[in-house]
Amino acid sequence: MRELPNRLTGLEAYKNKPVFVYCSHSQRSRRASKLLSEKGFTNVINIDGGMTMYNNLKGSGIVCNPSLYESSIRYELLSPTEVCGLMNSNKDVLVLDI
Repeated sequence: MRELPNRLTGLEAYKNKPVFVYCSHSQRSRRASKLLSEKGFTNVINIDGGMTMYNNLKGSGIVCNPSLYESSIRYELLSPTEVCGLMNSNKDVLVLDI
């Protein structure tokens, strides 16, 4: 999270594309989602529950292709299950691990 502000230039190509943001429990990723939204990223999606929830999906039959801060700036909040479906259907996205 500390490095994200300095690395925004490298993410410019994704400014108007889906950017999925996650961390272990979705606390840092919420801060990162807010920052990205404030910096003009238009399609930021925070993976609610983070890797903890993702790991809980193991054995559930859900297969995922491996490839809060409050803010008035909009960013989405999706479950790991919803993200798996989107990643499997849309290959032109960025997943940002915070």
